[in-house]
Amino acid sequence: AASPEQVRAAWRLWARMAHPDHGGDPAQFRLLCQARDVLLQSASATPSHQHAAPPNQHAWAPAHRRNWREITRRPTRRAAVLASALISLGLLLALLPQIFPGAPLVLSAAPAALGAAGVALYLRDQILVVTADVGHRIVGVTLIWLPLATGQVLLAEIVGVSLLTVLPLLALPLVAVVAAQNPGAGLRRHPMR
Repeated sequence: AASPEQVRAAWRLWARMAHPDHGGDPAQFRLLCQARDVLLQSASATPSHQHAAPPNQHAWAPAHRRNWREITRRPTRRAAVLASALISLGLLLALLPQIFPGAPLVLSAAPAALGAAGVALYLRDQILVVTADVGHRIVGVTLIWLPLATGQVLLAEIVGVSLLTVLPLLALPLVAVVAAQNPGAGLRRHPMR
């Protein structure tokens, strides 16, 4: 039989994967907590040489992670038109240093950085269903942001403005968006429907 310390350690390991804030199923997480309580009660009630009945393996299994086809949807026509306009605006924001040549490059590139992250967040919310887990949300926003930011840098290079010196600035809004996706941190919560 497992000691109470071993039960708690195993529970913490499984709880990291099965917790609803990390994409786990709330019902399975409740079963996990119940199993922990039963094992802790049996560990304290039985001598160490007796063995408790093994827990139901299905109750301990982490939630099935849905594939991308299950969590994506086709955006509405209105959302697609708005997304196209936002992508164009995001690319044009990279040209601000050319329009305002006397402004510091950092200040000129900041709207482009914020625009790329905002467009990626908007598009991600139009493509993923509300119940997509945190991992899918983070990967989704990153995969949308990457070609947009790359396009901004390339477009700026074509017109003669080098954004490579402020490349870390372009990534800061994405880092903030990704950090906000963790509901456990309490920064941004997505309703579970």
